[in-house]
Amino acid sequence: MIFFELGGDSLVVVQIISRIKEIYAVEISLDIVFENPTIARLAERIKELLIQKVQSLSEEELDALAE
Repeated sequence: MIFFELGGDSLVVVQIISRIKEIYAVEISLDIVFENPTIARLAERIKELLIQKVQSLSEEELDALAE
């Protein structure tokens, strides 16, 4: 079901974006939310962003995360 059909509004979207940034440390915009209006699609997009972020890390950064 689409977020806005369930009664979601722009204030809730801003709060969700803030929490996603806080929890996952990925940049997400309103556009991403509107392009992925279901929880499943938004989760998939966050997963893609996390994979891109990990792939862009240097060996030193990966080693530091492993410690």
